[in-house]
Amino acid sequence: MVTGIVSLFLCYWFLMLPAGVTAVILGVLALKETDGIYRSGRGMAIAGLVTGGFATLGALVSVVWTVFSYGTMLYSV
Repeated sequence: MVTGIVSLFLCYWFLMLPAGVTAVILGVLALKETDGIYRSGRGMAIAGLVTGGFATLGALVSVVWTVFSYGTMLYSV
């Protein structure tokens, strides 16, 4: 969960993307570990998975936006 939250506040896509992917992977591993009746922490695993997914999506949108804006900038000059 901490990795997912931290990845949301990273401003650069080259920092946000690896942190978001790491948060998603750790969230999936934590969900598998918390399967069972008497195990706690499932909510934190889901929170890490969701925040990591948002950070990964934000980083990918940032990369696509940068590539398209750079391409249109080249043709407008």
